[in-house]
Amino acid sequence: MATLSELRDDDLRWAVVLRERTRLADALHDGALQEVLGLRQDCAGAVAGDPVALAGLQDGLRRMTAELRALTGAMHEPSLDELPLREAIDRVVGALRIRGRVRIVVDVEPGTDGFNDPVVRETVRELVTNVARHAAATTAVVGIALAGDDLVLRVVDDGVGLDPAEADAARAAGHIGLGRLSRRARRLGGDVEILPVVPSGTSVTVRFPVGALRQPAAADRDAFAAQLLRMETR
Repeated sequence: MATLSELRDDDLRWAVVLRERTRLADALHDGALQEVLGLRQDCAGAVAGDPVALAGLQDGLRRMTAELRALTGAMHEPSLDELPLREAIDRVVGALRIRGRVRIVVDVEPGTDGFNDPVVRETVRELVTNVARHAAATTAVVGIALAGDDLVLRVVDDGVGLDPAEADAARAAGHIGLGRLSRRARRLGGDVEILPVVPSGTSVTVRFPVGALRQPAAADRDAFAAQLLRMETR
């Protein structure tokens, strides 16, 4: 008969599996599926002999092939936990770069590699995905640096902007993305700040105490990620 500890470990591993399945489903929906839907129009034009549509079809197929290769490669690559923080963040935003909707610049300060933590990567993924989906931006800059006892993560875009009052109202109304982001930071002793950018755009700054990001061993990271997922769904 399994012990209570073994059952708990099984639950944690299953939570990690479910979270990864959701992430892959989102990546396929926002990437390859959208490309296929767009290519249907180019197919009709190419069949009719439109050279512009034919060129668009070829370009779209190349983008879709590259994105699917990146996605399948990510499923077989070594754990992101084993990489320096900058390289891990580059891989997190890699699929969005392939889609070409937003130019993504990653600026990770030297000295932060020891904080390649699941919560940092998931926060970057969520913020950059939000920019690609909602901001109508051309560029997003991801910056990570140390400031005293905090790890400061900032994502700045040049999109349509998000008023801080509107962001607060969205969180109060239960907007899933913003609410999850705020809860995640608060539970770890950090905070989230959303500010407008002049002339247009949004800056989102997330602070995490470095002590909350230091895990005792790499073997514990899956359990940590699953525990984080549980906290976010309470």
